[in-house]
Amino acid sequence: MTLMFCSFERQPLILRLYGTATEIQPDQPEWDECIGLFPPMPGARQIFDMRVDQVQTSCGYGVPFMGRCGQSQRERERERERERERTRVITQPLVW
Repeated sequence: MTLMFCSFERQPLILRLYGTATEIQPDQPEWDECIGLFPPMPGARQIFDMRVDQVQTSCGYGVPFMGRCGQSQRERERERERERERTRVITQPLVW
């Protein structure tokens, strides 16, 4: 697994961590111990336990600034689906 961190403030820098990782899922015994190390995150699905074997830095001058321009097509579709689901739940007749 490779983790990459980019700094754009002060001095541009790229930091890469290389290593091997083990995936921990909620149904595994290690989950309860590991999830307690993080603040609550609704929807958390996995944790990676990574052993770092190599660290590398390089200048960050070649990394472009990126910004969010708006919702992607997939995000818009998911939002519409969530809205349809909310509407369906609200408009379903109650059966006694």
